[in-house]
Amino acid sequence: MRCKFLIRLLGPALFVVILLFFIDPVQIIRAWRSLQYDFLGWSLLTVPFIVAVRSIRWQRVLAAYGMPYPVWTCFRYNFVEMIAVAVISSAGSLIKTFYLRRDGYSFIKAILSIFSDKAFDYLLPVLFGIFSAVSLYFNLDSDRALLGFLVVMAVLFKPVQMAGVSIFPKTIPKRLKAKMADKKWRFDHHFQQIVAVLDYRSYLLSAVGFLLYFLSIFFLNLGLALNFSFSQIVCIMALTSLITAIPISFMGIGTRDAALIAVFAWYGRSAEEAVSLSLGLLLLRLAIMLMGSIFWYVDPPPLTELNRGRNG
Repeated sequence: MRCKFLIRLLGPALFVVILLFFIDPVQIIRAWRSLQYDFLGWSLLTVPFIVAVRSIRWQRVLAAYGMPYPVWTCFRYNFVEMIAVAVISSAGSLIKTFYLRRDGYSFIKAILSIFSDKAFDYLLPVLFGIFSAVSLYFNLDSDRALLGFLVVMAVLFKPVQMAGVSIFPKTIPKRLKAKMADKKWRFDHHFQQIVAVLDYRSYLLSAVGFLLYFLSIFFLNLGLALNFSFSQIVCIMALTSLITAIPISFMGIGTRDAALIAVFAWYGRSAEEAVSLSLGLLLLRLAIMLMGSIFWYVDPPPLTELNRGRNG
């Protein structure tokens, strides 16, 4: 545990190195002083819509596993999850199991619903990243490339669905797999059930959720006068997300900055502009945590269910 904590300090250390040796802080301060707050407001306003789309998707997944919930309840639980993910990125989503356990559902059923819900969330960033890499490498027009990519995604649903199902068991932590084995839970037994849950509607909802996320960052980019197009923001953030997925930081501090500097250089932009956007993304995440804290306060996660999760 201590080793993992120390590894995550690499990101903040990298940020300090970038701050001291690679950028001019005065230019960043100047950029933030000229921030257009109306665009920042639009960026923040997009967040509830992102959570709403993901809540509709999770509601459908829960219903498929015999756990009927209203969208509003899923919305509240998802906002609380966003706080937990910011603190413990690898296991934050599991916090929703505590709510499901409190409501009387089994631990295995709760886990299955959450990982099924996240299957496309693990896969789509990879697909967006591949699209971005190809688009940049061949110097394609970003607008046409994005449109073509969305068409290809719509047509290739079935291969993506099967890939999501095959990737699903690899995302489960070893300790959780051991617990499932103790309860005689077999992935192949639930394979068809998971395939049925990951239907075309869930696929579309996942894609819409990601596009709304990119839209939120697009508004932030306009507020900072970076003036990238929407399709360029998709490329930039898709590539950046692949790098920030490396677990060596807290909330992407340092790794996100380094990734953005590298991608911005491809567009002929400065390191200062990259770090300005990175700080904006950090601010956006902190704002999301503040929003989620309201739901956390109203209905805090029943962490006493942790022992029940371990014992039953």
